[in-house]
Amino acid sequence: MVKRIVQLFFLVVGGTLGVVFLPNLLRLMNISDISLLN
Repeated sequence: MVKRIVQLFFLVVGGTLGVVFLPNLLRLMNISDISLLN
């Protein structure tokens, strides 16, 4: 039961961090790709 609660906790935290940080990471990757092409 504790293992299931811990998995659920990490799933919620990971999903929240993914939603918050994914747009920033995509923006950084796009900027770095453009600078590499130039």
